[in-house]
Parts: sequence; structure tokens; C-alpha cells
Amino acid sequence: AAVYINIGLLYSDQLNYKKSKEYNLKAIKIAEEIDHKSKIALINLNLGAIYARKGDKETALEYYLKALEYYENKEKYDELITLYNNIGDNNIENALEYYHKSLNIAKRNNDSIELARIYHKLAGYFNSFNIKDSAYFYADKAYLIATKFNKFSYISETSLLLYKLNYKDKNFEKACIYLDKH
Repeated sequence: AAVYINIGLLYSDQLNYKKSKEYNLKAIKIAEEIDHKSKIALINLNLGAIYARKGDKETALEYYLKALEYYENKEKYDELITLYNNIGDNNIENALEYYHKSLNIAKRNNDSIELARIYHKLAGYFNSFNIKDSAYFYADKAYLIATKFNKFSYISETSLLLYKLNYKDKNFEKACIYLDKH
């Protein structure tokens, strides 16, 4: 099963989701035959990511929720944060609930980098609903952490979000500052 999983990941990296799905389905069949629960959960996580990348949020969510059953019982920190964020990304109705679950784990484990990522997600969520105060609040928190730890991809993403927020509010001078940092 592990070889099929790895081949599936390679195809996914190449954006060949059809082949990636094919190999993940081969892997899950083997994992189910031997009742290897951790592999089944991992494959469900992979399949969810494939469907999310293809824009099929409903099917992605089904696979993520299957994986979640296993990881919540094992309290696996990295996988739970990833799953909670992925579920939030693919389920707007419950996004806040899942983002806050991942936020609580990151805070409990003093994981600043994850905090920056989750704050950015929260800022984007609030921005999409035009809840400016919360969008700015979380974007500023994400930006501060990203700059503190020199996480350039997060600095870039959050700068772009802060640019958009300020531009929308006609704070053009501040928008330009963030655009330069992007």
C-alpha cells in the first residue's frame, strides 16, 4: 500500500489527479484488506486533497471526514491541524468551527508557524464576508508572526491580503506598502 501511496503523491505533485486517485484507490483496497487503519486514514486524506484540488468540495469533505474519525481518536497533532484546516477550506458553513479547532491545537502546542497560517485563513474567511475588523485583526496577527519568523511565503500571502483589505477601504498609501512587501 505504501508504494501505491507514494506513486499517488508523485502523480498529485504532477497535477495528474486521475492517476493519483487510481493509485490511492489501489492503496486503500490493500489497506482495507489488512485493516491498516492509519494507512486508510492517510489515503482518505490524500483522496480528499485530490478532490479539493479538482474543485469538488463535497467529495473532498467526505474523504476528510473519514480521515478525521481516525485522527481525532489518535490525537495526532499535525494531521488534525491539516484536516481541520482542509475541512474548513471545503465547508464554508462550518469553517469557523474547524479553523478554531486547529487554532486551539496550534496554541496548545506553541506552534507559531501554524498560528500564522490559521490566522491568515481566518482573515480570508472574514474578508469573504466583508467583516473588516476581524479580517484586519487576523491578517495583522498572521503578518506579525510571519515576519517574526521570516516565513516569506506567509509574509507574501498576508501582505497581499492586507493590500486588498486596505485597497478596498481606500487606504491607498497603506495598500501600496503591503503591495511592495508582497
